[in-house]
Amino acid sequence: GMIEEMDPDAEEKVGEISSQMAGQVDQQLLRKLAQQVGGFEFDEAAETLSALRASLDKSAGPEAIKQLLDELAVMIEEMDPDAEDKVEEISNRVGAQLDSQLLRQLAQQVGGFEFDEAAETLEKIRADIDLA
Repeated sequence: GMIEEMDPDAEEKVGEISSQMAGQVDQQLLRKLAQQVGGFEFDEAAETLSALRASLDKSAGPEAIKQLLDELAVMIEEMDPDAEDKVEEISNRVGAQLDSQLLRQLAQQVGGFEFDEAAETLEKIRADIDLA
């Protein structure tokens, strides 16, 4: 790939990846990658890229998604104000594999403390995964 070839266009590519995969990759790692590529630190960038790939593989399993959604379900039941952070974490880690429209709806409902509605939306998201 570009990073191995130390291609100066790699920086643009990183920007592209960032925007396309913003929801499903670790933002910190992505920023680090952008800085390294921007500074032509290609060895370091290659390592960061591996870490990014690994975090994608890890976070992507149906078990991981289910666990996150279960945690959120409990928070919604308890009307926990931190549920909003949890929705964000879910969006960041596994958002790409969930229905983005439902996820946005969920974020708005939780953000507005509409926990009954949020619970229904969450059920839809969970039903969606079970089919997948």
